[in-house]
Amino acid sequence: MYYGEFDGFEEQAEKIEVAVKKVMKIPSDVEIELFIVDTLEMKKLNFDSRGIGKETDVLSFPTLDLFEKSFKVKNHTLDINPETNKLMLGTIVICREVMEKQAEEYETFEREFSYLLTHGTLHLLGYDHMQEKEKARMRKKEEKVLKCAKI
Repeated sequence: MYYGEFDGFEEQAEKIEVAVKKVMKIPSDVEIELFIVDTLEMKKLNFDSRGIGKETDVLSFPTLDLFEKSFKVKNHTLDINPETNKLMLGTIVICREVMEKQAEEYETFEREFSYLLTHGTLHLLGYDHMQEKEKARMRKKEEKVLKCAKI
């Protein structure tokens, strides 16, 4: 499901992929582009996409506008990548330096990467945390995914 430039993170991404698919009931014929970038690149992306002139830990860029409780690839045939025959859900970008700093403060490196990847994936699926009710719903799903991944 995940592909892109994230050398050294493959094992963790695979654990999260299995857990996300299981918890969120995501079909296997979807893909998500994942990049690990430096602080400078993340700062630029954050400014270009959100108008915020500082780095952040993770950004998500969904390709689909709708969140469906019963997600089915067949409902999005126009969004299928002809090269891979998979539905592109979007792109997740994680800032390496911010992730490493947060890992020192909050959890282990493994846990922080897994959390950011899960968080970004849920954004691609339509989850948000702008309101308290949405935030609680998203946090609950994040914890289910991390527990399923045994992280």
